[in-house]
Amino acid sequence: MRDRHTIGSRLISIIIEFHKSGATDTITLKEKFNVSERTIHRDLNRLDPMITKTSRGMYCLTTPVQNVLDEIIPTKP
Repeated sequence: MRDRHTIGSRLISIIIEFHKSGATDTITLKEKFNVSERTIHRDLNRLDPMITKTSRGMYCLTTPVQNVLDEIIPTKP
């Protein structure tokens, strides 16, 4: 159960990171969450319906997801 909790927490944290930063690459995520690049790719696959890959090889939230989060999570105080 601990493993599921860790994965779930990391997935939520990745979504929040995308919301705050706009777009992020796998190396930044790997370093931030102290996991392997393969783990980050698995996480991104889990989030696939909610994220998209940019032309520069970075990942970001899809526009509908970003819009919903903008309504419920303020990015600036």
